[in-house]
Amino acid sequence: QIEQIGEGTYGVVLKCQNKITGEFVAVKRFKEPADPNDPQYLKITQREVQMLFESKHPFVVKLIEAFKRKTRMYFVFEYCESTVLDMLGRLSDKEIRLVIYELLRSLKSLHGRNVVHRDVKPENLLITFQNSKPVLKLCDFGFARQQNGQMTDYVATRWYRSPELLLNSKSYGPPVDIWAVGCLVYEMITGQPLFPGDSDFSTLQMIVSLCGHLSPEKMQMFQRNPKYQGFKLTSKQINFDEYFATRLKDVQVVKLIKSMLQIEPEARATVDDLLEDPWFAEVRQEACDYERQWFAFNKSEKVEIQEEKPVLEEKTKSRQGSKSVLAKQKPFQASMQKIATQTSQQKLQEIQVKNYQLPTYKERSNSQLMTPQVNKYNHSVFQKAVSVKPKIQIRQADNRFAGQMTKMWK
Repeated sequence: QIEQIGEGTYGVVLKCQNKITGEFVAVKRFKEPADPNDPQYLKITQREVQMLFESKHPFVVKLIEAFKRKTRMYFVFEYCESTVLDMLGRLSDKEIRLVIYELLRSLKSLHGRNVVHRDVKPENLLITFQNSKPVLKLCDFGFARQQNGQMTDYVATRWYRSPELLLNSKSYGPPVDIWAVGCLVYEMITGQPLFPGDSDFSTLQMIVSLCGHLSPEKMQMFQRNPKYQGFKLTSKQINFDEYFATRLKDVQVVKLIKSMLQIEPEARATVDDLLEDPWFAEVRQEACDYERQWFAFNKSEKVEIQEEKPVLEEKTKSRQGSKSVLAKQKPFQASMQKIATQTSQQKLQEIQVKNYQLPTYKERSNSQLMTPQVNKYNHSVFQKAVSVKPKIQIRQADNRFAGQMTKMWK
C-alpha cells in the first residue's frame, strides 16, 4: 500500500504496488459488514463485479481481480492517475471533446445492453494519459442496473440528477445518464457545476428556471411528493440560449448541451445521436482508432475465474460414472460461481460482436485505420496486451491464502 486515493460510503480506495511486477493498481477495500452474510451486502458486491465483467471496454476501468479476506471484499483495478474532477480547468478544448466522446462510447456499450450507470459525475470518470493524450475510464458501477421495470429512485449525485430522479420516479432509463453528461460538458468547459443545489428542491428549482416548466404529469409528482410539501416552484424563466451565450462562446456546444438537458426524458438526445454531433468531428476518428485497436489486441484475452483451495468440488460416484458436485459453499462463493457461469468467454465475445460495432469513415479504409502511420493512439499498452494477458480472478481466500495475497502489495 502506498496511499489512500479515495473514500466513500462503501469504504476506501488505495493506491498499491505489486512488489513482484512493479505494477500500480487501485484497490477498493470495502468496509467490513456487520453481518458478512447480509443479503444486501452480498447483492451490492456481486452486482458490481458482474457489471464490470460484462462491461469489457477500452473506456471502462478494468477489474483485474476480486477477492474476499475474512468478511471484507477487495476489488483490484487498473490504476489511473487522475479524475475529471482533478483535471477541471486543465484540459484543452480538444481534450474535453475527446474525453466526452470517450465517455459517450462507454455509455453506448452500456445502453446497448439496456444497462444504466446512474452515477455519472466527475469523480467517477478516471483519466489516464497515453502519449500525452487523455484516455477516459468510466468507473464505480455500484449504482449500475439492468433496466427492468421499476428501479430505486435515490441514485446519482444531486448536481447531476435528472428531473425524473429528483421527483423520485421509479420509471427511468438511459436518459438519466444523458442528463448527467449534459451537466458534465458545461462543468468541464467552465470549471463550475451547472446546478449546484444544496437540496433536491433547490436543484429542481434551478433546473426548472433554466430548462423549462414541468409537464402536468411531473407537476403532479412534485405536488404529491412528501419531501416537497410546502414548497412552490418558481414561475420565472431564464432564456437558455442567452444564459449559455454569456458563458460559452461555441454555438455548437450550446446546442449539444441543450439536446441533453430536456425536461422530458423522451426529448433528450440518445447516445447515438450525440456520437454523430458535429462538435466531436475533430476527435471522432482519433477515439475510434484507439477503440478498434484495443479490441483487436484484447479479443483473445481470457477471463478466468478461479477459487482458492480448499477445492470447492468433490467427486462422487454414480451409476453413470463420476460427476462433480459443489461442496458446502458460503453465500459469496456460490454467487461468484454463478457470475462465473454467466460471464463466460463465449458471452463476452458475443457482447463485443453485438454491441461494439464501430462506425466506418469514408475518408479512410479499415486497413488504413489499423496502420501505425495514421494511428494516433499507437501506445505501449497495445504492445503489453500482446505479450501479457492479465487474468481476472474471483476467489474466496482463507486466512492463509489471504495473507499471501496481501504480502504482494506494499
